[in-house]
Amino acid sequence: MPAPKPTGPQFQSEDYHATSAKVYEQLDYQQRVKEPRWTEIKLWLAFMLVGLGVAVAAWLMILAEDFLITIKGNVFQYLTIYGTTF
Repeated sequence: MPAPKPTGPQFQSEDYHATSAKVYEQLDYQQRVKEPRWTEIKLWLAFMLVGLGVAVAAWLMILAEDFLITIKGNVFQYLTIYGTTF
């Protein structure tokens, strides 16, 4: 017995990823042909900004760690001098 035919409108799906990839490749190629040097400069500037941001974040973490270690040392020194225990 054959399978029943579906009722209602029939839609044919497109391969979305292949279509969008082709459009992206065409746009990317057109931009690189139009202004190749400026595109590369913008990419390198973006990479440098990300690297600078990571470096500043690491530096701030080092400063915070040193500050907390200093506070901890001062607290333990105070507790040792005055004989206070927890």
